[in-house]
Amino acid sequence: MQSIWGSSSKDVYICGYNDASGGKLYHFDGSVWREIRLDFLQHPPQLDHLHGTSKSDIWAVGYTLSGIYDSVAGTWKIVDSSFAMHYNGSEWQEYKIVGGRELTNVLAISQTDVWACGVASSLFHFNGTNWTQVSIPGNYLFTSLAATSPSDVYLVGNQSESTLPMDSTGYYLFHKDGMNWTKVDSVMEHPGAPPPHFGRGLWSTGSSVYSLSPGVFRKTSTAWVQLSDIPVGHMYQVTPSKMIAVGKSVYQFDGSNWTELTQFAAGPGMVWFDCFADSSEAFVVGSNNSFTVMLHGM
Repeated sequence: MQSIWGSSSKDVYICGYNDASGGKLYHFDGSVWREIRLDFLQHPPQLDHLHGTSKSDIWAVGYTLSGIYDSVAGTWKIVDSSFAMHYNGSEWQEYKIVGGRELTNVLAISQTDVWACGVASSLFHFNGTNWTQVSIPGNYLFTSLAATSPSDVYLVGNQSESTLPMDSTGYYLFHKDGMNWTKVDSVMEHPGAPPPHFGRGLWSTGSSVYSLSPGVFRKTSTAWVQLSDIPVGHMYQVTPSKMIAVGKSVYQFDGSNWTELTQFAAGPGMVWFDCFADSSEAFVVGSNNSFTVMLHGM
């Protein structure tokens, strides 16, 4: 399991997949975790990410696999295709997406304004009825979305770059101002490169945008301000003085300082993927490459 989202501590979902059993989805009702069966789907998906606006408006995205026959080479090729499904409060329903690859992240701003992104510059928007592909030239692996409003949306992606004196990986920040997507910032990663001034992941509170991995940055009107160098990839804010963040370990913020919960420091092969909290409870999901590990704290 690698993604978690909840409307409250009594309504929490986690999703993920493995090579043996494909996509998995579980729900916590405040007492018990129960698996949500996906065998009603014609093509069982692998699930990457969850997000929603309420207990009756939740999206899960990922990909399905299919075979394409190359008549010239006489061989079959396995390809991934975009997948999205929605929960309306009573049932999960698949929504068809045409033309995309694996979706790694979904951001629900409202019931009629949802974004999903992923492999090979896959970027889609849902208007309450249909998913529409949005073109951004390049071959980006889009990994994260965040927004403070429908007219202030951010997207991070990376792609390999052939630059002197050596090949490198470029991380790019895109912004949508209500009409168009524009590349607004970049970081090049290679041996000897300057420290990055923003991270690979995004998260928003509704009023502020944060960037993670490496460190924690907050966006101001003119720049990114580094708040901490803790090695995290995901975070969640309950209030400005109550946050949690996860990565190689689990951290909590008290309004002044980040503190590591050292009892949860990740060992070999272990990583904490995602987190969720409300005013009374917190959840963290991770994996050690063999099985899922869940933390649940009061």
